[in-house]
Amino acid sequence: MSDTSDIPRIVIIVCRHCARPIENDPEDGWVDPEATGDDSLWRETCDENHHTLAAKHEPFPQTEEDALICVHRRQIWVGNECGDCEVSGYTWHLCDRHDGNWGEDSTCERCKYESGLTRPLTDKGPLGPGEEKPVTRHNIILHTDAPLDMLAFVVAEHGMVGSGTAIGHGGPDCVYGWGEPWDPEKVCKPHHLVYDLEPSMVTVLAQMIVTFGKYQVCVTDRADWSIKRDGFPESYDWAHAH
Repeated sequence: MSDTSDIPRIVIIVCRHCARPIENDPEDGWVDPEATGDDSLWRETCDENHHTLAAKHEPFPQTEEDALICVHRRQIWVGNECGDCEVSGYTWHLCDRHDGNWGEDSTCERCKYESGLTRPLTDKGPLGPGEEKPVTRHNIILHTDAPLDMLAFVVAEHGMVGSGTAIGHGGPDCVYGWGEPWDPEKVCKPHHLVYDLEPSMVTVLAQMIVTFGKYQVCVTDRADWSIKRDGFPESYDWAHAH
């Protein structure tokens, strides 16, 4: 269990507004090929696209400048293109406040504007009020520079262990600069990730690493690495950042 980059990439193009799988028809443009019968109305029309009168299905940005970043800090060009996300069952167009389809909850400040229009994924609102989501193996991730072989031995078949990757570079990133390449001018250390592990086991593993006293360790939200998860032991130098 090491780097997960060998997992095949799976391309599923979905509409950025309604999240239905779509394909580019030579004559009709972006359509929902599965729309038949009573739903045939939505083959060429999107009921969630309120930005134009045409209300067409539209894919997510397909240029490098507009590329989104998936939960594994990899660039996503169209739809759910991250093979890791597919394997993990993580659908990144779901709202991380209410766990439903993006834009489906009219009361959600995260995926809806006050006007009622759906926010694009690049303009997420605050998590806002609402019931606090329980911590599960699917929404936490542990970051550490502890040795990879030690982590793999401890975690065994109970979870996944991987190495962080620098965005756009393909090489390793640093535990002090998630998603950023190693910098020879800085004190870079390995960035290893532990995920798909039960919260109780994450607590034990984090405490064990803290006890060693020589490794960095912290636990964050899996969908947004900038959000630290409270309640887990940690020993991490937040000031030492790229």
